[in-house]
Amino acid sequence: MRLYWSVDVCVSIVLELFPSLMQRRTALLSI
Repeated sequence: MRLYWSVDVCVSIVLELFPSLMQRRTALLSI
């Protein structure tokens, strides 16, 4: 169960960081 919990936490962290990374990427492309 601990493995599934850690995977869920990693997925949630990635989903939280992904939008900010995409915004940074689009900002770099717009320059």
